[in-house]
Amino acid sequence: TYQLWVANEDGQVSLGVFTARADGTTELLATAPAPVDTYTDFMVTVEPNGGAAAPSSVIVWQVKL
Repeated sequence: TYQLWVANEDGQVSLGVFTARADGTTELLATAPAPVDTYTDFMVTVEPNGGAAAPSSVIVWQVKL
């Protein structure tokens, strides 16, 4: 399972879990609990089925905001 996160100096917040389509593409619509400019990073991690309370060390995508 992939999980989408936003992060800042206070920690990470899960925006939900998702799976990739067979062709490798994915469409996501997520709502963060605070304005996007309060976060410093978006990231996607690999987690157990159903997601995790905190991100694992397997970060497959990360972008600085």
